[in-house]
Amino acid sequence: MPMKRCTRVIAWSVIGFCYAPIFVLVVNSFNVCRSGAEWGGFTLKWYKGLLSEGSIWVAMRNSIFIACLSTIISVPIGTCAALSCHFSKNWPLKQATFFLNKMILTVPDLQLAVGLLLFFSFVKAGLGIVTIIVAHSVFSIVYVLQSIFSRLALIDFSMIEAAQDLGAPPKTILTEIILPLIRPTIIASSILAFTISIDEFVLTFFLSGPTSPTLPLEIYGMIRNGFPPIVDTLAVLMLGFSLITSWAFQKISNDR
Repeated sequence: MPMKRCTRVIAWSVIGFCYAPIFVLVVNSFNVCRSGAEWGGFTLKWYKGLLSEGSIWVAMRNSIFIACLSTIISVPIGTCAALSCHFSKNWPLKQATFFLNKMILTVPDLQLAVGLLLFFSFVKAGLGIVTIIVAHSVFSIVYVLQSIFSRLALIDFSMIEAAQDLGAPPKTILTEIILPLIRPTIIASSILAFTISIDEFVLTFFLSGPTSPTLPLEIYGMIRNGFPPIVDTLAVLMLGFSLITSWAFQKISNDR
């Protein structure tokens, strides 16, 4: 087999292996057969049934609320941290910040969740939506800082030097030059932080209270005693949302 053809076969095999479960999920969401073991015909009743599931909509409302607040918290903090690290002349402090940032990226979610749980237990904070928001914000700041700093490293700062030579104050340089240059990255980071918060399960599972269900936790609770078809429809809708946000993130990142 020629090398080019062999490479193409391997590539399509890997893609098929990765996307086959998603294809099965989408097909089963339109399957009349409740078990999903065989194709029984096309139907939309599972999507109609989703509209009557009040608990799912409550969980979705909580997830959106948590994602919005964690994004509002993490993006400004991550942006300020990236700007401070980039312009800081304190090399040990900059290196320590990047070390801690990468450490959170490499530490498993389970360890981070346990650490946050112990911390909230130590300060006697009740578990609920507030603790989930704090945890998601901490986790999202890492990605925001990394994205903004990578963008700052690619900027030609000759304009900043020219503005300084012309006597522009630091506030004007920040608002009129730096922020417009990194605005697309800030928007892309906001989309990323929102998506991460919506999909996060491990942190939410450890730090949620009995009155703060989120969408991932609701799905987990539904499949513990089986796999109802409504989970397929909900997963397909979440998949569509993830595809839209991924496309928007990629589009904005490429335009920066």
